[in-house]
Amino acid sequence: MARLAAAAAVASLLAVSCAGPPPPLPPGRVPIIFVHGYGTSSAVFGDMIDHLEAVGYPPGYLLAVDLVPADGANVAAAQNVIAPAVDELLARTGSGPDGRVDIVAHSMGALSARWYTTRVRPERVRTLVTVGGANHGTDALCGYPTDGGRDLCPSFDPAADGVQAQLNGTPDAPRDETPYGRGRDTNGAPTVAADADRDIRYVCVVIPGDRWILPVTSSELDGADPVELPADVAAEEIRPGNVVFGEPAYHDAVLGEDRLFVLLDAVLAAPDRADGR
Repeated sequence: MARLAAAAAVASLLAVSCAGPPPPLPPGRVPIIFVHGYGTSSAVFGDMIDHLEAVGYPPGYLLAVDLVPADGANVAAAQNVIAPAVDELLARTGSGPDGRVDIVAHSMGALSARWYTTRVRPERVRTLVTVGGANHGTDALCGYPTDGGRDLCPSFDPAADGVQAQLNGTPDAPRDETPYGRGRDTNGAPTVAADADRDIRYVCVVIPGDRWILPVTSSELDGADPVELPADVAAEEIRPGNVVFGEPAYHDAVLGEDRLFVLLDAVLAAPDRADGR
């Protein structure tokens, strides 16, 4: 079923390609892939995509994938859905052999996106933004008899063969949670440094009181990149690269809020590296 979702995403891009290559992107922008969370679909990004088109992204550069099943395993989602969608989007937009994408991932989609970003094609990713991300799992899905539920429960799962531990390590053997990033790692894990081909910016939006991410600290990533917050957004950087809004936000509804759009515009507007990547 996951391969069917990948085929559907690719088919939609090929259909658009009949109209010819899309117009160029604004300076400093790259194509964007959107990855939804547990039990939802690409439709949750509708308002966000409308906003990004309004600020200058041609539609052909924005692709929200559908993970099938929507409650399935994260590694399969990364390999069978996200990977072919990224490759086809870069081919569709003429981004070239060194082309890269930004990824915006919500909820459980953070695990799928992180697996793709760190284990499948790190050289393809410029920025990874997780919104209410289950970066360390969530106890809210304990008891859900699905592959996705098992990936996420319990939070901060120490099982060495689980997807969480493979991305984050365990208390006795921590891993670099943001490999190939430039943020400062503080959890004692050996740092996997950025290099000429793999240079990734990590940013996390954390939702206080999030009833779907338990505990809320699961959304945070060690070693994320510091963010220059827009002056007109009431938000706080609780640790580098981990942003909390100053007023209540809700797990799904935040994806359609203007304050998130303004923050995304600031994060994705231009490269922050000397080489322009």
